[in-house]
Amino acid sequence: MTNSLTTVLEKVQDGIGQGGVLDQIDKLYRKQQRHQFVWKSSKRSIRQEVDDVPVVLYKSLMPNGKKTALPYCVFTFPSWKDHDESVWQSLGDYVILAMHRVTDIEFDSSRGRMKMKYFPKIKGRIKHPEDIRLIIQKIAVSCGY
Repeated sequence: MTNSLTTVLEKVQDGIGQGGVLDQIDKLYRKQQRHQFVWKSSKRSIRQEVDDVPVVLYKSLMPNGKKTALPYCVFTFPSWKDHDESVWQSLGDYVILAMHRVTDIEFDSSRGRMKMKYFPKIKGRIKHPEDIRLIIQKIAVSCGY
């Protein structure tokens, strides 16, 4: 991981990008974390089935007027406890790409929990918390952990 930070700093010095220097460093560092995550998951030759990777919907709260403006879900990953930060960051990035409506994701790697806040969809196919759990479970299976 230390080599990735030095390569990020070298790339920021070489080219001019969008945003401030710290934003550029963060973008490049997260990109390298995703590549490392994909590389780790591709090392596994046998993929696990969906039932072998438990993702449990721990808590779900739907919007309730002014008290809770945004709904959120808390998921637990019993087999993902104590994974490093890059695994959780990459999972969060892939969940954001899959859901399109995520506003905030918080992780607790020691407990194996992920809290996700999102904008509710009011038209079209509405995703319920159980649908979201299945999407996240498929992402976790494809990651191979």
